[in-house]
Amino acid sequence: MARPNVTNTLGIRLQLMIGPTPLVALPAPAAIIQAIDNIEISCDEDGSGFAITFAIRKNVLGEYTLLTSPLLTSSSRIVITIWLGVKGYTLMDGVVSHLQLRAGDQPCVGSGRSALSLKGISSVSDSLPK
Repeated sequence: MARPNVTNTLGIRLQLMIGPTPLVALPAPAAIIQAIDNIEISCDEDGSGFAITFAIRKNVLGEYTLLTSPLLTSSSRIVITIWLGVKGYTLMDGVVSHLQLRAGDQPCVGSGRSALSLKGISSVSDSLPK
């Protein structure tokens, strides 16, 4: 009898952990996960970094709720892990360094894109006083 492949059974999953400070990261709330539009990771001689783009909409009060989240502020920690079956691999671990809001293609509806730029934890720890 053939043994089932755990990766095929459990699949490939992306996990996003977010914390309000550089020291803490917990599983991201569903509203943040559902708003993810794109994740881009880069590694070069200047260090590592990543950008996450969220598709956002105004709520009934006309506010961008996602942008007011205390989890998506400067110095929030974000960890991106990919799971292959039962084994997890951390792709990036960083701190928010920039938040930008771009108008969407339907401004009357109140849609837009929010982009977070992040620095890898190693880049951040290199700049801290010793």
